[in-house]
Amino acid sequence: MREVLGLGVKPDAEWARLRALQFAYPKSTLIARLVLHGLAALMAIRLALLETNIFVVAAWSLALAASLAVSTKFERSISVSANAITLEDFRNHILASSLTGAIWGVSLVFFGIEMEPGSQVALWAVVSMLVAASALLLSAAPVGTMAFSLAVGIGAVVGFAFTGDLVLVPIVISFVAIAMGGTLQSAHTYLAAKLAEAGVAEKDEVVSLLLREFEENEADWLWQIDTARRIRSVSPRFAFALGTTPEEAEGKPMIQLIAGDSWESGQFAPSLHDLAERLKRRENFSNLIVKVEIGNQSRWWSFPAPMLDDKGAMSASAGSVRM
Repeated sequence: MREVLGLGVKPDAEWARLRALQFAYPKSTLIARLVLHGLAALMAIRLALLETNIFVVAAWSLALAASLAVSTKFERSISVSANAITLEDFRNHILASSLTGAIWGVSLVFFGIEMEPGSQVALWAVVSMLVAASALLLSAAPVGTMAFSLAVGIGAVVGFAFTGDLVLVPIVISFVAIAMGGTLQSAHTYLAAKLAEAGVAEKDEVVSLLLREFEENEADWLWQIDTARRIRSVSPRFAFALGTTPEEAEGKPMIQLIAGDSWESGQFAPSLHDLAERLKRRENFSNLIVKVEIGNQSRWWSFPAPMLDDKGAMSASAGSVRM
């Protein structure tokens, strides 16, 4: 959980990479979160104007707008490319979330003490909606979300305690604790999934790089066989091992190229006959040892497991034939 929270861990390249993965999703939800804050602010102002001094409401509205503007500026300035999140970005996000949460918490104190009990509960319902929305939309970056929830919770507890509605205090504490716990668990799941995706992408990139290296450097004996069991796409190195050229080998039956004189007589070695039958039936096999005749010399080659494409053509992967 220390890695998920990013607290108590020395910022380094890995720390920055994890934070970049965390902030990728929250940044995409910025507009939705601003809209939710705007709607909640309108409802809170509507409730407060009925029983609270208009100047207090106006001052609170300006403070909230300023806080959201600062938070938006911070989030838009954060680059979510790999290893780009800095400790300063991380701290600014937490401070901005804490400030916004504190302003909403203040509304529950200063508006709540002048409201009727029903209006105070209605205001808490509005603010708790924001806590739940933050747990859903900002759970990937848990520290800021938990700071927002905690600040709101403190304001609600103080407000209800001041007005004597003590029965609501444990309800508020339980709600905020559940929201923070859910945020932490969601953040753990999200980060684990992102790391898995990054790992798969990295492996795909490595495999593609190795395959390109094999093809460019002709690092092994590569070949393909079509549905007629004729050899295609012979690498120069494999063609040399066959005692021919890629152009001469192209389109010829695989068995003909490795059978030598037995191709004319049809008297194949048992291992070669086994290979021919497996190719005919397009069966999978693994490390099949075959006796071949190349240039009037007998050799033993090992054919690892081939691959079948969606059209039934069989191909070998890199290192498909070994002496």
